[in-house]
Amino acid sequence: MTLEEEVDLSVKSRNSKDKMIKMDAAMALQEMLLSAKMEGRITYGVYPSVRKLGSEPDRVMLCVHADDNADEDVALHIHFTLMEAFCRENGIRLLKVGCHESLAKLLHHDDDVNHHPQVDALDNVPVAHAVQRAGTEDFVCLLVDFPKEIDAAVSCFLEHYHTMAQEMPFPRISLVS
Repeated sequence: MTLEEEVDLSVKSRNSKDKMIKMDAAMALQEMLLSAKMEGRITYGVYPSVRKLGSEPDRVMLCVHADDNADEDVALHIHFTLMEAFCRENGIRLLKVGCHESLAKLLHHDDDVNHHPQVDALDNVPVAHAVQRAGTEDFVCLLVDFPKEIDAAVSCFLEHYHTMAQEMPFPRISLVS
């Protein structure tokens, strides 16, 4: 085997391994998000996420941005840029996904209702037993709180995240629609 063949084989092997890691990371992300959804640990939408980051950044395990239409919407792009800077400053993991519709399909109820704490806009206090309507625009940004106990899905996702974060500051995962 020549040096060229060895290098080519090494590159193919690495690309194959990278694809496998990304596929596994996407599946781990999906499992972790579904678990967080069932436990009520997800904050949906840009503005609720900004409020939460401002008031309880230590509770946030992961910030997820769907960057499929951030280039078209200048205000959204500015919010994302500021949130990325905040996450980097505060050591919060940030992950980009390619399509907010994939997140919506994964996390959306058929009845178009998500049950999670709603915050009163005036005094920033959770409103008891609130139900908030969620349109697909609410899936462009998600915050996932830390669980009470780290389970296998969270552990697997965090392992993949840290592997990917060694190569890029804010990893990107494509979810299967």
